[in-house]
This record gives sequence, structure tokens and C-alpha cells, in this order.
Amino acid sequence: GHEAHGHDAAGHSCGHSHECEDPECADPSHGHSHGHSHECSDPDCTDPSHGHTHTHSHSSKTTAEERFGITSFTYSARRPFHADRLAEVLQKWPVPQKDCLGQMLRQPSGAEEPQSPFSRVLRSKGFCWLDNYPSSRMYWSHAGKALCLEYDNAWWGALPEEQLQIMESMEQVAYVRAKKEDWTEEWADRRQELVFIGQRMDELSIRTALDGCLLRDGEEMSAYLERQEKDAAAMRAEWVEMYNYEY
Repeated sequence: GHEAHGHDAAGHSCGHSHECEDPECADPSHGHSHGHSHECSDPDCTDPSHGHTHTHSHSSKTTAEERFGITSFTYSARRPFHADRLAEVLQKWPVPQKDCLGQMLRQPSGAEEPQSPFSRVLRSKGFCWLDNYPSSRMYWSHAGKALCLEYDNAWWGALPEEQLQIMESMEQVAYVRAKKEDWTEEWADRRQELVFIGQRMDELSIRTALDGCLLRDGEEMSAYLERQEKDAAAMRAEWVEMYNYEY
């Protein structure tokens, strides 16, 4: 894939989680892996990395929602984030006072609600697309007090055609899935796709805050398209130099 630019996209570093001894802790950052998921049989589990399917019935609330008010939603968009506006939002993300969900649930019901719409988010993860890295798929990971935004890989749709043909043969399953599930004619697989899990979240306010980070029509989108074309040309040049390929 395309080499990483090696920059921290929003000034946040990745922290390492530690084992939590709270028996009521349901925070997925505590002792959970970022590796490939396995099916989970815990009815109260809210960690999206635990292989739960997206076919749960909506006719009745899940046990976690009934008992604790735990819900989740996915934020999706087909437009890049303005890196500076996103950084401003992330810098205002409140640091939780409690490491574990169990501790949060035991706080007095009359406790004053924090003002930030992100204050009730316990876990969020997914991929995002930044205007200053048109070809780079960024990985967003947040659990507890750790919030990280870092380079993951190149978007499939950003690869030069000849490189894409080779990568397609090497990673056929992943490419076919991306073409089937994530592709649009205009942007290929570039997208925002972030899953949020929390207790009594203000979903509308979170969506509004993130929508405000998206590029606006006019000068911002025009500048982005120019940057994307330059980035594509640089990737083609890199491909030619690396593999002595002649167009």
C-alpha cells in the first residue's frame, strides 16, 4: 500500500489500556484486543470488536439498553473532514472522570450532566477521511481516556490502476468486499464511518458537531479536489519510481 505520511492527524497519541479490576466494568478499552473478532455470547457486551452481527431485532431493547441506557449508532458521510475543525472538536472532547462503565453507572443519578455532546461516549472507533490526506484512510479509536487518530492505510480508490490490479490479486476478499459495500462512483471507498457507543448519548448533537467538521461546498471542496489530484499524481510517480513501470 501507499506509505504513511507519518503525521499525527489531530495531535492525539495512542494510549495503552490496562487491566481493570472492577467486576462491573464494561469498558471495552480494559483488557480488550484490537485484533480480529470472535463471536461473543455475553448479552451485556457492547464492544463492536466482539463479532456481534448487525441483525439484532429492533422490536425490543437490548439488555444493556434496558439496564444501563447503553446505545450505539454509526456516523457516516461521503465528504472529507476539515482537519483543523476536527482537531478543534477532538481537543474539546472531555476527559472522562471514570475509567470504567461500572463506575460511571454508579454515580448519583442527580449528578450534573456535562455540557459536551461527547461526554457520554464510552467507546468509538472506525475510519475517517481528512482533507489534508486525500489518499490516506485514518483509523479513529477511542476508549476510556485514550483517543487516537492515526494512519491506517491507503484508500483502495486512491491506488494507481496498475497497483490496484496487483493489490486486488493479493487481497481479493478485502477488495471485493470494499467494492460491494463501500464504493461510490464519485469517491470510491473514501468515507467517514464511525461507531459510537455510550450511555444516554445525545446522538443529534454528536452528528451536528461532526457535520460541522465536513468540508463546505465552494472553495473548501475545490481546494480539496485539487489536493486529491496532486496526491494521486505523487502516488503514480512513486509507483513508477519504485517498480520502474512505464505508463
